[in-house]
Amino acid sequence: IGGTTLPRASASALRAGDFHKLPVLLGSNREEYRIFVALQELGQSSAISAGQYTGFVNASFGAGAAAVLGAYPLAAYAADPAQSRGRAISALLTDFAFACPTLTTAALFSAQVDTYAYEFDDPTAPTQVPSPFIEQRSYHSAEVQYLFRQPLSAFGFGPLVALSTAQQVLSDTMIDYWARF
Repeated sequence: IGGTTLPRASASALRAGDFHKLPVLLGSNREEYRIFVALQELGQSSAISAGQYTGFVNASFGAGAAAVLGAYPLAAYAADPAQSRGRAISALLTDFAFACPTLTTAALFSAQVDTYAYEFDDPTAPTQVPSPFIEQRSYHSAEVQYLFRQPLSAFGFGPLVALSTAQQVLSDTMIDYWARF
């Protein structure tokens, strides 16, 4: 930020209306952060512990940690104890890093141009990172194989599963929406 390519912060330019006024399409995935949790857990060969979860929240949010832990309590994710800490940190970081910034950006755009927003949510999306610790579901980049019908693994894991008939219908719908946009 500050150079010729990006002379100022995006949010500042959006608030000031200093951008090309074209319709905008943006969105995020329901469970963006699950793939990053899976990669961390695979790297450490174990599920995220309760201590790792609370330690991360305390270190990341400082004085606000108690409020964050209150909003994302481990008990709320205890339906599957083996995945609860991973699911909790995934929900927290999906909201913090993806969903909330996407909603804020959509609001900034929609005040000035036609804005179309989506949330991709296929809990059975084929995964790129098979993990014994957490299901990926509608993880970061899961929608790419629906939009481009290219089952490539960005991480070199596999094998990837072909889209089911219902997923192919969803893929056709997504491609149609994006192409018409």
